[in-house]
Amino acid sequence: VVHRLPPVTPGEWYTIRLVLDVTARQFDIFIDGRQFAPNGGAVPSRWPFRDSGAADINHLMFGVGAAQQGTLGVDNVMVYRDPLPTPPGPVLDVRQAPYHAAGEGVTDDTAAIQRAIDDVPAGGTVLLRGGVFLTGTLRLKSDMTLWVNRDAVLRGTQDEARYPLFDAPTTGTPSVGGIIRRALILSVGADNVTITGGGTIDGDGNKPEWIDPDTRNTVLRPVLMFLTKGRDISVRGVHMQNAAMWAIVAAEDDGVLIADVTVDSDLTGERDGVDIVDSHDVLVERVSVWSDDDAICLKSYSTKGVDGVTVRLATVGNSTRANGVKLGTASFGAFRNVVVEDVLVKHVDKSALTVTVVDGATAANLTFRRVAIDDALRTLFVLLGKRNEATSLPRWVSGIRFEDIAATNLVEPSAISGQALDGTTYRLYDVLLSEVHQVVAGGVRQMPPEPAEYAGIYPEGNYWTGNSKLPTYGHYFRHIDGLTVRASTTGVRQSDVRPALALRDAWNATVT
Repeated sequence: VVHRLPPVTPGEWYTIRLVLDVTARQFDIFIDGRQFAPNGGAVPSRWPFRDSGAADINHLMFGVGAAQQGTLGVDNVMVYRDPLPTPPGPVLDVRQAPYHAAGEGVTDDTAAIQRAIDDVPAGGTVLLRGGVFLTGTLRLKSDMTLWVNRDAVLRGTQDEARYPLFDAPTTGTPSVGGIIRRALILSVGADNVTITGGGTIDGDGNKPEWIDPDTRNTVLRPVLMFLTKGRDISVRGVHMQNAAMWAIVAAEDDGVLIADVTVDSDLTGERDGVDIVDSHDVLVERVSVWSDDDAICLKSYSTKGVDGVTVRLATVGNSTRANGVKLGTASFGAFRNVVVEDVLVKHVDKSALTVTVVDGATAANLTFRRVAIDDALRTLFVLLGKRNEATSLPRWVSGIRFEDIAATNLVEPSAISGQALDGTTYRLYDVLLSEVHQVVAGGVRQMPPEPAEYAGIYPEGNYWTGNSKLPTYGHYFRHIDGLTVRASTTGVRQSDVRPALALRDAWNATVT
């Protein structure tokens, strides 16, 4: 028996995640954040082992089909055991007495599951197994595990009345700019919370009113998961799909782990993947995202800001209309000590790596390294400025590094700029590009004029494109003090009259 994966594009890298169950002799396949079932069937059905008697994992085989030509490359292989193989006890099974959840995808199981959550003792687990559990908001508490088993789906109802509104005055929960007022899974002020189990959390977000552009912004759609004001929060080993709005939102937390998670949420209209908001000491690793809006995004709505965040070994498989990894746009508090490393970003409509500091915050010690990019509008977009609705003037960005970046199939050059506003220039300081190699479309036949200063509109990664093309095919730098460009190249697919670099008001610049 040969298990055939969906068609792939020659020359493109994919992140394949296999979850193997040697007891059941079955496995799951996730590619770039999307789950694939055998023979095009419905997920979460699983694939059988080729050797039905296998009791352990001796080897895996990958190959190119007989009708295909070429070479299959496999790189960066990681093998590890589930760090939490069984639910920690005591375990409350929501199917059993006194809860009697139906788990057949039709009955509203909210009350049954919430009762189990309220009853579970410290250190215990609420277990969902063997079915589809239809619910509205579930509110977690401290010192508990929500375990969605591999054979279970936690599915959000499309009945908005089952998602009670929350806001800061009544719950102490930040509404995140007034955008988030409902959630499928909600944790407020809870510590030591774990969500895991290998199963699926499905927002069932294809309700027409949640998709139609004429109605989706007039309703308060539920995010899939809103975890706020807690400590030691862990989301691990679950598949998330079809969020009605954003998928995972960790806000004003201290100590967050999001690992071994896949997100498939590219329904139309503001479907972010992973959002880290005003949180400290965060690790996002081995996460794959397929999203409509920003795939992995760090935001700040409060003075707490974002500090100590690492994103690593992650994949952005798609962002239909936005960015790959982004800091901002919301930037009211500082961004400090952020590392993005060993990441694959592809098929993003705007910029692969984006930093927009436009609400009066500062940013310091931001590092992006060992990032592979394919099929994006541009590699980098960095902007310090003041958007029109901001009440504070710009401040500064200092210490931003892009190292060992390889980008192909790009349309526009990178843009890194401060802003001259009302007679004052707001600069970026200490900017490094080292071993940044990219290939862009090129093909411009007439030198464009100098672009206008940032005008305060929403600072999306496609700013200075189209009729406002930049006077370079590679990188545009403006209002910077302390710039180093080292061992970096830009190739063009079509000849271009523009230079590879454009430096404007760039002090203390070194290009080697």
